[in-house]
Amino acid sequence: SGEFVWDGFTQTMVLSGSSIGMFMSYLVSARLCEIFGVKRLVGYTFLVGGVLHCLQPTFLRVHVWLYIIVGLINGLLNGIVLPGFSMLFVRWLEENERLRLASFVFSAQILGTLCAMFTAGKIIAAFGWQGPFYFNGILAVPYFISWMYLVYDSPNKHPRISEEEKSYLASSIKIDDRVVPVAPWHKILTNSPYWAHISVSLAVAWISFTIGTELPLYLTKVLNYSIEQ
Repeated sequence: SGEFVWDGFTQTMVLSGSSIGMFMSYLVSARLCEIFGVKRLVGYTFLVGGVLHCLQPTFLRVHVWLYIIVGLINGLLNGIVLPGFSMLFVRWLEENERLRLASFVFSAQILGTLCAMFTAGKIIAAFGWQGPFYFNGILAVPYFISWMYLVYDSPNKHPRISEEEKSYLASSIKIDDRVVPVAPWHKILTNSPYWAHISVSLAVAWISFTIGTELPLYLTKVLNYSIEQ
């Protein structure tokens, strides 16, 4: 029982709207980062996403489908983040460092999800079901400020690193960030390793999102756990 009573389909859409938006965003987000710049696009994604998180309880009370649409928009915004990070790795890290540091950064996303699952119940018990929305939304503000101050699209655009470091990175990473390359779509779409990577990524994402959306229902309806448990 709770404040809202929905059928199974509506519950599924409420839980999966963000994931659907994220899948859609992955198709174009890297290209958008190339055109508009990673710093601005990802930075304002954090800020706008935080504002939408704070407003989602209000949207939910207006109409559940308004909440679902906003969740879809939030997913579209979230889908920009990981491709943006990948572009920063290419522009800032030497090739022999990318795999190790990228694994570390992307693992933090999984760790953050686990922490959220463990703490959300306590936050809800203390502040109501709206608590996690406000908590996540407020966290976006210091993250946005830190991001805009610390992150730059490339070493050439960073105003606070030394000329020695800029020269070292320029000599070890051969990328001209002033040029937006034309994507070789034919070669991409006819490349077998590309489709193998897509298939594996879709399988992993499907498992992750299924667990994230269906696990709460399983814990409450099958195992009869309370929200605090």
